[in-house]
Amino acid sequence: MMNRIKSHSGPAWRGRALEWGKNAVIILLVASAVYLTTRVGIFDGGRGGDTLLQGISQFFSRQEQTNSAAGGRTDAAAAVCPVAIAVNTAEGRYGARYDTEARSSFFTRFRELLQGAFSTVQSETEITEEAWRAALERQGVYTQLLEAIPLDALSIWLEAEDDGVFLQGETRRFVLARDETKDTVCLYYCNDMNGLYYAYETGLSYSGHMENLLAAYTPNGASFVYEFGADAEYSALNPYVLLTPETVMPHIYSSSIPLNLEDEDQIRQLQRALQFQPQVSAEYTVQNGIVVRDGADALRFGADGMVTFTSGEEETRYPLEGNGYADLVEHTYALAQKTVGVQGGAAALYLIGVEERVPGQYEVRYGYVIDGVPVYFADGGDAARFSIQDGRIISYTLRFRAYEDTGETTVVMREEQAAAAMRALNQEGKELVLSYDDSSTGTTNAGWVAQ
Repeated sequence: MMNRIKSHSGPAWRGRALEWGKNAVIILLVASAVYLTTRVGIFDGGRGGDTLLQGISQFFSRQEQTNSAAGGRTDAAAAVCPVAIAVNTAEGRYGARYDTEARSSFFTRFRELLQGAFSTVQSETEITEEAWRAALERQGVYTQLLEAIPLDALSIWLEAEDDGVFLQGETRRFVLARDETKDTVCLYYCNDMNGLYYAYETGLSYSGHMENLLAAYTPNGASFVYEFGADAEYSALNPYVLLTPETVMPHIYSSSIPLNLEDEDQIRQLQRALQFQPQVSAEYTVQNGIVVRDGADALRFGADGMVTFTSGEEETRYPLEGNGYADLVEHTYALAQKTVGVQGGAAALYLIGVEERVPGQYEVRYGYVIDGVPVYFADGGDAARFSIQDGRIISYTLRFRAYEDTGETTVVMREEQAAAAMRALNQEGKELVLSYDDSSTGTTNAGWVAQ
């Protein structure tokens, strides 16, 4: 279980000083460009002045976009991976799993509603499991995430307004459901930290906006395992596994290492993306790899697709502005996304978790996910793993993989067959999760795992 960590201020002055310095350099460079351009008369006909000013404007626009992409909350929110969704209407339930298009459409439709709910939460109340199940069956929307996320971090990434209510706990499952006695919307969730269930009242009204959003979905017969009863063939599964009527037929993907140590341009680009400047770095070849040194910092590129970083004791290449959960994810996700993230092909990055190993020292982990299905490696490793101490990244490991759809699909056993196998192996009550097994480069197939 991850230790819960709260947001608090860090060495923000260092980040601000760095930004001021960067801005001063940019202003000097632009001023020099203007001066030199006017001296040598480089203009585009009679519109040279407009072209120059337009270019300067575009330069600043690109800088703003780059700075935003490096640590923006919208980027970090993309690391939160929903694996299943359900919509309860007056006519029945619609559910979807392992469907990228359905999940994307869901959050496009309901993002504003989620923002409103998290922005207007009121006092928290502990509820019974019966009350939780009743909420799952009322008109509303259900979301299951691949990994547990703190509620306050979800609120930040949804860009919900801060109303002073501290959202507590970590969750993989939460519901926005109608309170029929008041015709309002309540936020219900299962706290993964203690296994208990809670509810927040919100300031949202059900009639109108939420009611209209639900009406756009046609029920498809999706059900939770517990709704079949204790004697059902699915009873060995976790009671909150969502079952949908379609046959699960995951695609087969090829797996390769996109890192080529012979490609000097690629290595230089990755160095820059990781804030190592080739002009001032020392580079030398080692067995099955390349090592780049800048001061006491070392970056190693391996032929196996692994890139590792270790920081010198006095170096601060990657300072962080805070040690809150969202702060740690925003900065590490930016580094992961512009390296292994853009090289992943059909795969995206998702947040596995943040763990405080000792006071002030954290580990942030990311995995690959394809169509909502996580990729597991034989060595138990991750797509990216970062170690943070004293407000800076002190080491990381990046695993470069590229996944491409082969156009073929594979058939996995139905859930009732998987449940029977779990019962025979004394694995009752566990979550049944589809996953890709990447034990080596080549073909990557999907299958069920119990966890």
